Amino acid sequence: MSTDLSLWELVTNASVLVQLVMLLLLIASVVSWTMIFLKRMSLKRARESADDFEDQFWSGKDMTSIFNQVNKLGPDASGI
Repeated sequence: MSTDLSLWELVTNASVLVQLVMLLLLIASVVSWTMIFLKRMSLKRARESADDFEDQFWSGKDMTSIFNQVNKLGPDASGI
């Protein structure tokens, strides 16, 4: 008696309900990892933007010019 315990054999020999559960788990995993990486990129952009603003703030530049520059960014002014 030979038992093949390869991943493909285990999936193909499983019942339809088990295959559906595994498919749902795979989809949930891909979605969650996508959300994690998107959030990480968003936080990185916000941190870089905040660092740029802080550099300008402490440079001794006129506050009115800094305010006008930030206002020009509009909704892209994340982290400020």
